[in-house]
Amino acid sequence: MRIGLDVDGVLYHFHKTALYILNTMKGYDLKEEDWTYWNQPKDIVKNNDWQWLWSKGVELGLFRYGHLYKGAIEGVRELATLGDIVIITHRPRNAIRDTLDWLAYLRLPIHEIHLQTDGQFKSTVEPHCDLYVDDKPENIEDFANNTHAVPLLWNRPWNASYGSGPRDLLGDYQRIDSWKQVIDNARLLS
Repeated sequence: MRIGLDVDGVLYHFHKTALYILNTMKGYDLKEEDWTYWNQPKDIVKNNDWQWLWSKGVELGLFRYGHLYKGAIEGVRELATLGDIVIITHRPRNAIRDTLDWLAYLRLPIHEIHLQTDGQFKSTVEPHCDLYVDDKPENIEDFANNTHAVPLLWNRPWNASYGSGPRDLLGDYQRIDSWKQVIDNARLLS
């Protein structure tokens, strides 16, 4: 079995790190719980500060020094007993080295890493996975429309308004809140 995992919003607490950098370096008072859709800070902060985040912010460690979500290490290790872990994430080109270093530092049992830098659909990674875990609704739609896999949408404040709520494995996707739910779904498929 192949298990596709996103990084930002699933393993890596990107949003917390981005807001920390914007708050401390640029004087904002942004809160994660107020981030109700994917690119909301882009619509709130000054354009030059948003551009700064993706250049100087990356140099300062936006993709290198942030936090893991609670339970991520244990969850990935348990999933690896059920199948191959395939990391599929979108990152800017200037974050590739930091991303690879961060993943290497964690020493997780990862079988493959796919860093997409040009906005490709994640479903273009082949062979397809049997299970995908992501926090971005557009990626869940991509998996549901272009693979035969089970897509799991990790509940986060920025995707709360997506869809009409949880669906079972026979639906288009399922919402999840914990690594236990991811592992339970993987066990059902193995």
